[in-house]
Amino acid sequence: MAICTLRPALTATAAFAVLQLMGLGSLDPMRSTVSDLFYVPGGVLLFTVAVGCLLASTTSWARALSHAHRRLPAALVWVAGAALVLVALFPTDPPGTAAMSLSASIHRYAAAAVFAAVPLAGWICARSLHEPAARAMRWLVAASALVGALAIAGRLGTAAPRQWQPALQALHDVSGGVERVQLVLLVVVLVIGALLVAPRPPVAGTIRGLAPLPAVQASSTMTG
Repeated sequence: MAICTLRPALTATAAFAVLQLMGLGSLDPMRSTVSDLFYVPGGVLLFTVAVGCLLASTTSWARALSHAHRRLPAALVWVAGAALVLVALFPTDPPGTAAMSLSASIHRYAAAAVFAAVPLAGWICARSLHEPAARAMRWLVAASALVGALAIAGRLGTAAPRQWQPALQALHDVSGGVERVQLVLLVVVLVIGALLVAPRPPVAGTIRGLAPLPAVQASSTMTG
């Protein structure tokens, strides 16, 4: 099940990377959103493939969580999957569009739901575990929350107090880069989240879940 999450997540990452290379001549990666890559030549198909791979990855993780009886994180990941469907069905507006359309609004809020639901599900999965993957997940979720806060702050614009506006404008000027960092963190959360619910191999020397006898006890039994 972890492989079923890992492969499409890596494929989505590769597709977005190719799209980014294709758009270097026309889109500034620090200012343009990831969704703007939909409008580079050949981007419609490749962007749809990338979102579809993310959907396959989230679906695989959601199924694994459901099988592990982790209902709340599973529900959050299913929500993220439904939001990805909306992201694919309702594209954003072409770069330079003045007024935001209904399709672009649905696209934006659906993407925000994905960026919120997946890390939250990862945090819920990792909060009661102490293995290295769980610790890594908690750090990733903290980083994702910080980057998400920066992304929101960069969109506040004139709604913020005047003394904050220069800093917020600086964030707005690199909002594309911030969103790309969010996307990378999202993929890593998906991969580590799948590892956290992957079936564990049986411990060597156990039979039907029973712990093996201590070495001293076993040797004394043989000699007796």
